[in-house]
Amino acid sequence: MLGNLTAITAAGDRPPGKAHPVASTRSRSRRYIAACSKKSSRPLSTARPSVNTARPSSRAATATATSNSVSSLADDDFRNLWCRGGGLVRSRWRAVLFPAPDHTNVDNPLGSAFALTVTGVFIQGLARFGYSFLVVHLMGVEANGQVAFMISVATLLVLLWPQATGTAAAKYIAMARGRGDPVAQAAVAAYTARWAGLSAVLLGVAGALWVGWQTDTGWVPAVSTGLLVVALGAYTFVRGVRTGNNQFVTATAWDTISSVLTLTLLGVVLVAGWQPLLLLPLCLGYLLFALPSWSRPSPVPLDTPTRRAIVGFTAWGSVQLLAASGLLQLSVVLGRAHDTLTALGLYGIAVSVATPASMLSGAMLTALAPAVARRFAAGDHAGLTAEVDRVMRIMVTVFLPVFGLLILWAGPVLGLLFQERGTPAQPLLVVLLLAVSVSSFNAANLRLNGTQAWGVKALAASNVTGFLVGLSVILWVGPSLGVMGSAIGYLVGSLVAAVGPLVIVWRVDAMRWWPLVLRITTGYSLILTGRWWLGDHFHLIPTLGASAAFLILTGGGLAPVIDGIIVTAALFAPTGDLVVFFNPPDGSRYAWIYDPLDRADLAPWAARFGDVRWGGRTNQP
Repeated sequence: MLGNLTAITAAGDRPPGKAHPVASTRSRSRRYIAACSKKSSRPLSTARPSVNTARPSSRAATATATSNSVSSLADDDFRNLWCRGGGLVRSRWRAVLFPAPDHTNVDNPLGSAFALTVTGVFIQGLARFGYSFLVVHLMGVEANGQVAFMISVATLLVLLWPQATGTAAAKYIAMARGRGDPVAQAAVAAYTARWAGLSAVLLGVAGALWVGWQTDTGWVPAVSTGLLVVALGAYTFVRGVRTGNNQFVTATAWDTISSVLTLTLLGVVLVAGWQPLLLLPLCLGYLLFALPSWSRPSPVPLDTPTRRAIVGFTAWGSVQLLAASGLLQLSVVLGRAHDTLTALGLYGIAVSVATPASMLSGAMLTALAPAVARRFAAGDHAGLTAEVDRVMRIMVTVFLPVFGLLILWAGPVLGLLFQERGTPAQPLLVVLLLAVSVSSFNAANLRLNGTQAWGVKALAASNVTGFLVGLSVILWVGPSLGVMGSAIGYLVGSLVAAVGPLVIVWRVDAMRWWPLVLRITTGYSLILTGRWWLGDHFHLIPTLGASAAFLILTGGGLAPVIDGIIVTAALFAPTGDLVVFFNPPDGSRYAWIYDPLDRADLAPWAARFGDVRWGGRTNQP
């Protein structure tokens, strides 16, 4: 019957003198809109209306038969059809926002997982950037320094344990899915949820007490800082659970809803002038994301070996996360002790502009972690190596031009976003962009963090070394250079932490990364040379010339940018083979066919590009 309604609507043709059959139902549809709030328990009438089954001789006959069918619907039948249609829409939204755990041993395609994760992180990053943007424009740079300080304290405390429980949940839930064990999948989620909740509450109380006693912000901002620790800890954990359960669509949907709520409430707080409550919208947004999907208790306890493995992984992961991500937050906290709130506000502006790209690379690492864990659990070392190599090449192709152009255009970007209030932050932004770009080529981190236990320890050791070196530099030059000393210390620590994992994976997996390393080194040399040549004042023609020279000398003209666009388009493509184009330093081009349906599909690509890579190996079809 619903099909007849659709058909007659599309036909747009009816016998002369006859009213449109759908139009004849409009008065009844208006009467039954209110009836949808009450679900009728009466089923559809079992008496089928009489429909002429003979082939109609014309479209007019079709319309007449359909009209008879529609007019013979009983009132209760029409109401049930209407309500069931609305229920179908509601059920689809319910399936997106409140899905059941995924027990299948199938991951989202690389492009789908990456695209959805990037979208979610972009939306959350937009909300975080919106904080700096709105606070600077409506309350000033000094207020932004205070907000940046409290957010950094909360983020630093979350790194001590809650965020690592989310990483552990993503890994062990994905491994349970790989084994086809839904009971273990639920038990892992429940066990890690207890750890995440307890640690977030304890660290939140500690953070509120420390901010209240050690600073002059007052107890309302201090309590808001503690609440932010709880909310952010819950957010990072639930994101890990959704990643392990292959729920990227759900995470993106809730990211959108929570970010809209956050920015809306922030606008209300700013317009009302409630400066002590500046963190409250961010807290409520994170809680809205986390609470609907918080893991329920499992009737079956998790076995002891797995519990010990999760605790050990979380402990090492906390050390690694604190060492890898804590230095930036600690540089903000120490910057408050070494400089004024106004200078800290400028540093907060630079952080808000520089970190979205690093959040993007971290999102890619999170999105690909379950696939790496499944390959490792299945013993597919060749596939694991090919996956890591592919990710490394994609990130160099996309991120090297992006960061290079951002560094060369740092002044105009700040002027466009924050006008004259943000332009003094240009030197800070250049240093921070260099630092976060180093940490963005994180394929080696993906390899070490998602496989053997020694890899996690090696990665943690490298990050701890970088953290200690960077902290030493901040404490050494911070009292004299202020927030610039914090930025320099973060840059040095990031460089030290990035070298170790790259060398380890390069040697252990015998990667062919010499051309990539040469390209990265050349790119950074050109960036620094161009930045020195341009100086602190912006001039359009020299900046355009430096940008063109950087693109030409690092990849053959505009090819890196074009390839980056092609890579992004391929990653966001919902169907079809993933085709990634690269430009090695020798100028040659080749295509990477991701999971082709048939080896014969390689022939046209081989004829066009010469060197075609399939499944991690070079094949000549």
